Amino acid sequence: MAHFHPFPGIRYDRAAVDLGAVIAPPYDVIDDAQRAVFAARDPHNAVRIDLPVDEDGHDRYEVARSLLAAWRADGTLVDDDRPTFTVYRMAYRDDAGVPRHTTGVIGALELSPPGTDILPHEHTTPKARSDRLDLLRASRANLSAIWGLSLAKGLTDLLPTDGEPTARVDDGEGTVHSVWVVDDPGRCAAIAEAVGAQPVVIADGHHRYETSLAYRGEREAADGDAGAAGSTLAYLVELVEDELTVRAIHRLISGLPDGLDLVDALAPWFEPIGPPPPGAPLTTAMDEAGALCVIGPAGAALLRPRSE
Repeated sequence: MAHFHPFPGIRYDRAAVDLGAVIAPPYDVIDDAQRAVFAARDPHNAVRIDLPVDEDGHDRYEVARSLLAAWRADGTLVDDDRPTFTVYRMAYRDDAGVPRHTTGVIGALELSPPGTDILPHEHTTPKARSDRLDLLRASRANLSAIWGLSLAKGLTDLLPTDGEPTARVDDGEGTVHSVWVVDDPGRCAAIAEAVGAQPVVIADGHHRYETSLAYRGEREAADGDAGAAGSTLAYLVELVEDELTVRAIHRLISGLPDGLDLVDALAPWFEPIGPPPPGAPLTTAMDEAGALCVIGPAGAALLRPRSE
């Protein structure tokens, strides 16, 4: 059983900041140049604590700890006065231009070794784990959430999204982010019960999850009890088609011998079925044909896996 609980969150004071200037993507999808752009938007941009850099003779972990403490002290960040869940929706258009959204809930997911209640699907690297652990030790805060897929049927129906959101912001890249704060004890109990009935699959955030497990062990050894470190920040989405969009995986192949026809080379395993139809989005044509697409000097060709 996956234990999922509301907790008093730490939020930006919307009267003190422009949300559009302080939000940033997860730390592991931006490079140094993109980080610099976000950091320059506002001195309180989240990237400065979630992906810190050395400043003024202080290492990046100390910078994150100091900034987090300063922002809480000066009122840039404020604490909830009660346990809450946060419903979070990302609305966008898919490759075919169809409006879609992903809706989930943010809360505290109790940590347990992966494999029973929490199901991972990829391996992690030591360097990435140690970096996030050093940041967690310094800040004593979960600065970004893991993303989990809940197998609980009906979870989405428990998430109130009909009313005006607590906050909404367009990130300028095609996605509108909206959040609703949920503090009703009955609603919170229903959400926790639904999530607890089924395992959670980690969709993204394996390093963060393993880091939180390691930190929990450190706190248990030091304090005798893990306390709040016994859980980690998690964004859980019901595993249903309406809330997820699976996009194509693109790969660039280089270094092929001169004159090689890749379509012919793949012929033993894939049957060429011609070029994609004109006008339709390429990914739609691939989906409808059950095919991959090879794009080369001669143009695009759909290839369907041979039945054998």
